[in-house]
Amino acid sequence: MTVSNAPNCFATDTVTVFVSGECPEIYVPTGFSPNGDNNNDLFYVLGREVKEFHFTVYNRWGQIVFETNDQTAAWDGTQNGKPVQSGVYAYKLTYKLPTDKEGVILHGNITVLK
Repeated sequence: MTVSNAPNCFATDTVTVFVSGECPEIYVPTGFSPNGDNNNDLFYVLGREVKEFHFTVYNRWGQIVFETNDQTAAWDGTQNGKPVQSGVYAYKLTYKLPTDKEGVILHGNITVLK
C-alpha cells in the first residue's frame, strides 16, 4: 500500500493477511447497486466446484424477476429488460457439490440499492 499526506510525501508498506478456517463452498451476497456506475452493478452467486445450480429471485409479490441454472450468469437488476425498483428481493438457491449426495436449498434476501 502506498499513501500520501502532502504533495510529494509518500510512504509504502506491505501487509500480509492470513485466512484461517474453511472457506464456504458457496457465498450469496446480501445486496448490490445496479445504477450504471460500473461498481457492484451485477449480482453473482459465488462458489466453487458446484455441480448442480438453480437460482431464482422473487419480488415482494412472489413473481420471478431473475432465474438461472448457470452459476456464471449475473443478475443485472432488471426484470423483462426494465430496471427493478430499489428494495428487498427474496431468493431461493438450490445447489449440489460433487461430494453431496443430496442438494442444498438456501433462502434469503437481496437488497437492491440505486
